[in-house]
Amino acid sequence: MDSAPNLIAPGIKLPETVGSVLREDWKLLTAWGGMAAAMAVLMTGAAVALGTTADPATLEMLTAYTAY
Repeated sequence: MDSAPNLIAPGIKLPETVGSVLREDWKLLTAWGGMAAAMAVLMTGAAVALGTTADPATLEMLTAYTAY
C-alpha cells in the first residue's frame, strides 16, 4: 500500500537543479569564469614571452629547478 500523499506541500524545499543554481548565482559564476579566462590569458602570454625572449641559460635553469 502506498501511503504517500499525491500532492506536494507548497512550502517544501525541493532539491536544487542546475537551472535554479544558474538563475540564482549567474553573477558569481560569470565573475569566476572571467577571472579564470583572464588568468589563462596572462599565463599563456607569460609562457610565450618567456619562451621567445629568455636566453637558453635561463630556460635551462628553470627546467632544472625541480631537481634542487
